[in-house]
Amino acid sequence: MPGSGPKYYRCVLCNKRTKPHERRSINKSVAKCLKKNFLITHKQEDKICNTCRHKYYVKEIRQSFVVQHILSDDEDYVPPARRRSTVLSSPPSVSLSIPSTSKSHSYCFICKKPGPKLIVVIIPAGCRCCPGHLTEDNFTEDAISKINCTNDNVILNRSTIMDLLKKLRYTALQNEQSRIDFDTDKVLSDSDFINLTGINKDNFNDLHSYIKTLHTRPLAQTLFGDGTNTQAILVLDGTYMYIQKSGNFHFQRRSYSLHKGRPLVKPMVVVTTTGYFVTVLGPYMADCKNNDAAILKHMFNTNVEDIKEWVQDNDVFVVDRGFRDSLELLDD
Repeated sequence: MPGSGPKYYRCVLCNKRTKPHERRSINKSVAKCLKKNFLITHKQEDKICNTCRHKYYVKEIRQSFVVQHILSDDEDYVPPARRRSTVLSSPPSVSLSIPSTSKSHSYCFICKKPGPKLIVVIIPAGCRCCPGHLTEDNFTEDAISKINCTNDNVILNRSTIMDLLKKLRYTALQNEQSRIDFDTDKVLSDSDFINLTGINKDNFNDLHSYIKTLHTRPLAQTLFGDGTNTQAILVLDGTYMYIQKSGNFHFQRRSYSLHKGRPLVKPMVVVTTTGYFVTVLGPYMADCKNNDAAILKHMFNTNVEDIKEWVQDNDVFVVDRGFRDSLELLDD
């Protein structure tokens, strides 16, 4: 019947009359502690107050910490194997215009041969191939030539793209001595030229022979040139790269710009009148010691990137008034 229950509840441990927001039910772990330490057998309607319940949980935490500390000091202790947590990955949502092959677990994606001994590969995830197509975990040249693209694009997720970028970065660091260099013919092969530019090495050199003298616009040649079209007209300017405030006092002081009122570094950009970037030097600190004129003097005094070899006499530098302190150097 309604109203036949007790009008109040006392804590089963401290016998304190509890208010509705102070009482808690007794779960199995608390009941086990009461029976073991206080020889109290609770009933189904018994309650425990927040204070006694909090003391129980504090005691459990301290006891577990002591056990872990003792086990960590034991050199022969081997912790139990934990269940491996699955790595979460985002669903495929990014479409890239990269040709891809068909994927199937039932046949080889190279020769389309069915068989039980198929090896999982990454082109794309879910593909399998025969063991004979691999040599030391790499595809043979014959296998690569037989791969047929069935799709014009592929849908990847964020995790796959990040993993691809990490692998590209690792490969670039491993091949640091043979990075992309179009100035040396032996560094890049003919296939590298096709993959990077779409044309082979001979066509690239032929194209370079035509456009290497076309980096000066007719207007710039009329204003600054002598009409022979043999001068290099370069535009120099210092730009800004804003950075966060540093915890190092010396670096913070040298990177703070009084002109902009915030920390930054200054790269020196050298471009042609067509917008072609010749080089980007620096970055330099933003203090008063590194204005545009001081940076230009440092470039020529230290011969940064062999600038004295590819800048010849009668070449023209287009600069602003920030370079006025380096006019003597430019005239020389």
